[in-house]
Amino acid sequence: MDLADPVSILNLMFSSGKTVTCRKAADIDDDGRLTIGDPISLLNYLFASGPAPKAPFRACDIDQTVDALSCDSFPPCEKASHE
Repeated sequence: MDLADPVSILNLMFSSGKTVTCRKAADIDDDGRLTIGDPISLLNYLFASGPAPKAPFRACDIDQTVDALSCDSFPPCEKASHE
């Protein structure tokens, strides 16, 4: 989790977004939508002691929230499962 993550979310929202393979992970507030509030919330967490993203933040687990966002793959968790 670093500055590249909110930049990737913004890229997903306003450009091609091909680097984000798990849109559910980009939904920082877990409201089922990708909005400008998601990268802002993440920046707030990273640099201003804001609240942490919703679960399963920092855990390789399934987001149980039912919404239209997909998660084709999540490389950080795939790497951890192969070690």
